[in-house]
Amino acid sequence: MLYGDDPEQGLVNGRVLLHPAMRFRFEAPENFHIINGQTQVVAQGPDGAAFVFDLAARESRQAMTDYIRRTWAPEVPLRGVEAIRINGFSAATALAEATVGGQPSQVRLVAIEWDRSVIFRFMFFAPANQGQRFDEDFRRTTYSFRSISASEAEAAKPRKLVLYRVRQGDTAGGIAKHFPGEKYPRERFL
Repeated sequence: MLYGDDPEQGLVNGRVLLHPAMRFRFEAPENFHIINGQTQVVAQGPDGAAFVFDLAARESRQAMTDYIRRTWAPEVPLRGVEAIRINGFSAATALAEATVGGQPSQVRLVAIEWDRSVIFRFMFFAPANQGQRFDEDFRRTTYSFRSISASEAEAAKPRKLVLYRVRQGDTAGGIAKHFPGEKYPRERFL
């Protein structure tokens, strides 16, 4: 029986989100926790830092810089709008200021041209006075985005519940040691 993420919605393994159906992956910074939803992925980090990853339907063949300015954030004062390349994909980035949860925040937008119909988007948030502290982490996450091969997609397997017959002397910690790839296996088991 499947447990956790549906492979059609992407699989979270620690800090990595791997989407075998759409064939892409990216890695969140250390100390960030990924929450995979049906329409977006949210990653929460330390001290109020976070990011949201989603996709948008592509409605025209505009450049990614124009997409950020005119489609995604037309009413937002942007600075540093720049065309970039991310592992072979046309992309763009920009900075903005916003209030998130009542706190001033620095927001970095990243739009990635996946194909003629889809744009992937990262929206990174950091408290305004700590924006530079997270710049390198957010940059690494951005550039970790890449397509995956058919064999990588095929190898991605969801978690499944299995039956285990408890033996005398077993403990929660001992049973949990059989959980592959878990950061906190005992807590997951409990």
